[in-house]
Amino acid sequence: MKPFKLIALISACCALAMLGLLLLTSPLLHSPFQADDWAALLLWTFGAGAVAATAITWILACCKLDARLGYDLYAGLLLLIPVVNLVVFVAWAFRVSPREQELRRLKKRLANVDRW
Repeated sequence: MKPFKLIALISACCALAMLGLLLLTSPLLHSPFQADDWAALLLWTFGAGAVAATAITWILACCKLDARLGYDLYAGLLLLIPVVNLVVFVAWAFRVSPREQELRRLKKRLANVDRW
């Protein structure tokens, strides 16, 4: 299985587990047979689903951004840790990425070949 698909699968499982946990601990489940509670539970479930979908999208975007910069695919998960994400973001913004280093090295090599 490709690493990106593995991350997508793990994040989807985590989101579903989080949604299940939120539903189990919901105060709306104390009397499930009243109509008002069912409507509130349905709206709350859609809201939690939207949060889970946003979280999955954010995880996948962080990992994809990380891979495009040339770092390890799993280093994108560092952007999900609250204080670490600021440090990592600033480091990636002002540091030369591995892809950029490779591009500069190849340009130098090409310039040396053109001289001959």
